Amino acid sequence: MGPPIHLEPVGMRHAPEVQRLVTSHPDIVAMTRMPDPYPDDGAAAWLEQAIPKCEAGEWYVFAITREDGQAVGLIGLIGESERGAEMGYWIGGPFMNEGFATQAVGLLLEFAFSELGLERVFATPLERNLASRRVLEKNGLEVARTYPNTEEKWEPTDMFMEYALTRDEWAGSFS
Repeated sequence: MGPPIHLEPVGMRHAPEVQRLVTSHPDIVAMTRMPDPYPDDGAAAWLEQAIPKCEAGEWYVFAITREDGQAVGLIGLIGESERGAEMGYWIGGPFMNEGFATQAVGLLLEFAFSELGLERVFATPLERNLASRRVLEKNGLEVARTYPNTEEKWEPTDMFMEYALTRDEWAGSFS
């Protein structure tokens, strides 16, 4: 595990750092639903759309920050309802493989189940995104299904894997 991290509600103040981090490693854009190539104003434009949804309680997006305040990535929940929400996350290139994603997913699951009272959280990495799959598995999420890609960004042969965890399963991991 890396140094302790915090989840900080995202704001426009994060735009420059998010922009720098998104473009710090080619896998960030390649393995996520971000546009490719990533626009020069991509972070600011996305945050302008995301912040009102966060303020309305429709989305929950957080900057993943170290104790020194350095942002290392983003994590969030979208499509939140009583039943569940989809989780997405990424870590900037300079901070990959330091345990930040594993910690952030754990903190977000605690938020989702304890504070929001969600019944289920799921994530849908590409099958070939082994790093993301390992992070999910370390946090107790299990494969619910595998399904074909229908998005133009990736090859028709690419597959997605839906990983899921219920509140009861999460609570049982502390017994």
